[in-house]
Amino acid sequence: MVVYLNDILIFSDDLETHKEHVHKVLKKLEDAKLLVEPEKSHFHIQEVNFLGHTIRPNEIRIEQGKIAAVKDWETPKTVKEVQAFLGFANYYRRFIKDYGKITAPLHNITKKGIEFQWDNKQQEAFNKIKNQILSEPVLRIFDPTREVELETDASDYTIGAQLGQRDDKGVLHPVAFFSKKLHGAELNYPIYNKEFMAIIRAFEEFEHYCLGTIHKVKVYTDHKNIQYFATTQQLNGRQIRYTKYLSQFDYEIIHRKGSENGRADALSRKPEYKQTVPKTNGQLLTINNKGHLVQKALGATLKETAHIKVQIDTIPSLEKLQQEARIALIKEIHKHPLSGHQGVKKTLDRIKRHHDYPGLRKEVQTVVSECNTYARIKSARHKPYGELKPVSVPERP
Repeated sequence: MVVYLNDILIFSDDLETHKEHVHKVLKKLEDAKLLVEPEKSHFHIQEVNFLGHTIRPNEIRIEQGKIAAVKDWETPKTVKEVQAFLGFANYYRRFIKDYGKITAPLHNITKKGIEFQWDNKQQEAFNKIKNQILSEPVLRIFDPTREVELETDASDYTIGAQLGQRDDKGVLHPVAFFSKKLHGAELNYPIYNKEFMAIIRAFEEFEHYCLGTIHKVKVYTDHKNIQYFATTQQLNGRQIRYTKYLSQFDYEIIHRKGSENGRADALSRKPEYKQTVPKTNGQLLTINNKGHLVQKALGATLKETAHIKVQIDTIPSLEKLQQEARIALIKEIHKHPLSGHQGVKKTLDRIKRHHDYPGLRKEVQTVVSECNTYARIKSARHKPYGELKPVSVPERP
């Protein structure tokens, strides 16, 4: 049973059980001295419109009246009109794949201090939302007896997921979609942390579906390193919080190539909204899968800077690198003239601007503790030593 204000929706597996449920609800209303208008009530039906949705056996659709309203929706000309459209679309976001990605240009022009300017990006986003709603998407009603499958993915600026279940023929049907635009510090996370965060946000969004399931929740991701996070004991603070949250679920992480993870992976296949990253002069340290450290000059008159970019073929290879390669990288950053042989925290902060891997803090501590220059220049944290004083001569033996 679902209750919203004065609307009551009663659903059951079969007619006999349904009659019993209806009788119990009516008895409760009678005991509470609440009246029901027969003209506004519908009993024993297979299809019903409820809160803007058309509900049928095993499926949910957007109500036809709402679809007709979208068809005639004119292009917004003010911020308030954009907000009104986004408010409507947001109500049906579970039907719209990549909702956060698509609506990003529309949200951008509603921010405070931003001049309203409707261009091709906004028009394209507006049309895409309308077209997805007009296509009358169908979602499967969640069945707690069936296996739950989560497909997650992350791009540079967005994370997304699809919750689905298979029918008796093994065909996967979507139950709900989720998409979120990244903000602030989240944009600077390494891609494997974004992939991990996509899983966390998906579980948070669909917690009522995934908690206490009969079968293991199958989580499909196209990033192999996520399987490592689920088993390793070397995690940073954020990853520890993630794994602690996931511990309440019965789940299994399965790696699947991006080409096979199409529903969720569409996020990272689109080039829109990608920011331009300024290039810096520096050394390119390429660490390949075999763990070799290769140093390449980027120009004939290369100037040293504090920026060092680490390029890796795949993130999982990073934790397999030979220790000397990782230590060489840490030493290079620690002893750089612009770094000035700083302590553990500042050295770690500088390194984490570009990359991270399990065990990084421990290796930074080792490098810093063995640095003679740092030992000489570091600030004293103890009280100043006292001056030598003459020993008084004893007057008797």
